[in-house]
Amino acid sequence: MLRASLFVMCLPGLLAQAWKDKPVAAWTEDDARVVMAESPWVKSVTPEGGGTAGPSKAKRVESVLGQMGGVRMGRMGMPGPRRMPSGRPEGPREQRASVVTVRWESALPVREAELKARDTSAPTVDDGFYVLAVYRLPRDAVRAGMEKKLAKLGVLRRDGMKDLQAARVRVLAREDGPVVVYLFSRTEGIRESDRRVEFSGEVSKWTVGAAFFTEDMRFGGKLEI
Repeated sequence: MLRASLFVMCLPGLLAQAWKDKPVAAWTEDDARVVMAESPWVKSVTPEGGGTAGPSKAKRVESVLGQMGGVRMGRMGMPGPRRMPSGRPEGPREQRASVVTVRWESALPVREAELKARDTSAPTVDDGFYVLAVYRLPRDAVRAGMEKKLAKLGVLRRDGMKDLQAARVRVLAREDGPVVVYLFSRTEGIRESDRRVEFSGEVSKWTVGAAFFTEDMRFGGKLEI
């Protein structure tokens, strides 16, 4: 009876990972949606306030090194509102963004999942680039003409290696909010031995950081990014 209870408790997790044991052709639409939402190529993170008006970039990066399930996140050190003698805040409270999704779009399993799920609004993947996209941003987070600035603030980091700077950024307008797509050149290839790859980007006043682990990003016997 105890074994049966443990099996029932573990069943949702087993079903969520079922896609790993199937060839892509055998994936169901549910499998595809799991890959797009809960696989090693996808991280859910809480952006932090600050942006370029906050502390220095180095300080902000340092503050997001704490991990929770492979996600770099933490407060950006933004000061809270000072109170006047009346007890009322001097200014508006710090605004917070909702949880956003960072997805490694150029990974083969993600591309296959988008096809299986018939996601016709998925970003186009350019050959020669690692492509990551940030979803579920606040509607007012991105304005027209911000692409170059966003690219300057988008990086991939690996221990002991030179940072990969975003080559360019595309902003996609969607009904559920803007999607910011970062393109990083594959010239300096990411290897499985890099073990950990950290994405960091700024969107308006929000700082987004997420860590991906190469040992988990294997598919079909090889690293897929």
